[in-house]
Amino acid sequence: MRAGKTEILARRAVRANAIEILLLDHRPNGQVGAGRLSIESIDEGAYSDPTAVISIPEAQFLLDELWNCGLRPSDGSGNAGQLGATERHLSDMRKIVSGFLKGVDL
Repeated sequence: MRAGKTEILARRAVRANAIEILLLDHRPNGQVGAGRLSIESIDEGAYSDPTAVISIPEAQFLLDELWNCGLRPSDGSGNAGQLGATERHLSDMRKIVSGFLKGVDL
């Protein structure tokens, strides 16, 4: 991993029924930075800086890591939703082709 790059790892903690997330900061001196998240009290409605800011590629990598941990969208979208739409389309196309082929000698 090159210096200045943030790495986000996720793994399933089966015993805790949780997902462990680790952020690593690869530094120019060869060291790797890591740490724990700490929550501080703020007044309700007060501004707070984001807890973390990650790039789109890092967010995609995190999404892929969570997918590898077995997490899926709870609303049924994503691959499962797309597959259902594809299956319905395929069924419709079979009916159309079947109707055309009824009068054709093969």
